[in-house]
Amino acid sequence: MKNYVFGIVGVLILLLLANFGYKHLSNAPINLKSSEQIEVTIPAGTGSKQIVAILGEKRLVRSKWGFLLQEYFLGAKGKLKAGVYRFSQSESGAKIIKRLEAGDILPQDNKVTIPEGLTLKEIAQRLEKAGIASADEFIFDAKVEKFRDKFEFLADVPNGSLEGYLFPDTYKFFKKTPVDEVISRMLERFDEQFKVAAKETSGLGTHKLHEIVTMASIIEREVITPDDRRVVSGILWSRIGHGVAMAADATIRYALNNWDKPLTVTDLKTNSPYNSRTNAGLPPGPIGNPGLDTLKSAMDPKETDYFYYLSASDGTSIFSKTLDEHNANVQKYLK
Repeated sequence: MKNYVFGIVGVLILLLLANFGYKHLSNAPINLKSSEQIEVTIPAGTGSKQIVAILGEKRLVRSKWGFLLQEYFLGAKGKLKAGVYRFSQSESGAKIIKRLEAGDILPQDNKVTIPEGLTLKEIAQRLEKAGIASADEFIFDAKVEKFRDKFEFLADVPNGSLEGYLFPDTYKFFKKTPVDEVISRMLERFDEQFKVAAKETSGLGTHKLHEIVTMASIIEREVITPDDRRVVSGILWSRIGHGVAMAADATIRYALNNWDKPLTVTDLKTNSPYNSRTNAGLPPGPIGNPGLDTLKSAMDPKETDYFYYLSASDGTSIFSKTLDEHNANVQKYLK
């Protein structure tokens, strides 16, 4: 009887060990119910140990040694190919190895350049033209509330459009990349670059993130050179501090979606919260998506005696201290 009991216990132990070995040495799927596709980049020249480390960081394999043993027994050692893949936690280690050996990479990527200052709508049009995403779908999905839980910096940003937070850069997206992933990439880039801007300046100071981004978006459309941007930043913050309208015509252009034609007298009286001639303070939100230098300008304004500025036809900024000087400059440079 005693031997019988020991026999049963032994069988149970063997079954437990077998189950442990199956899960941890054979790299059984981590989550059979998972449908999430996890993007993985395997750089050229990456060895097996580095590959399994990358997969481990993405929580796609259970055991480093189990993966390496499977690679050996499957005859795939030294045959795993570089590239960009999408794997799921529902895939076994063996399946992942076979896909790596076959070079089952994502389709050829599309590149798109997003210049500084473009609006969300303009970005959407560029993405559609590049064959990356539907413009309408991009605009529909680019909402703060949809990404707030994923990005901490959006915690206090008002609900609504992600205007201002889609960082301008050159991106590579694979064909059929989900729109949410496209937006996430741009938000990740914003997060990275905003931290750089904050580190190289005094940071937010007494302002909120949304105020800084809104100011930066206005400066981006108003001024060309980095030095002038800091001066204009100081002027606009000073005007807000004195309760005077900013009178930045780029805000009116945003309200009218008119970036090319001259503004008329009627345009300047447009009834819109974005009209910074008729409303004091900042508009409700950004009027475009600013770059790194302009974010830094908004955080690090230059204090001067100037209270007015205008942009000459060649893009040069002309500054003045008094309204009389400013009016004289208007006649001289914008006649």
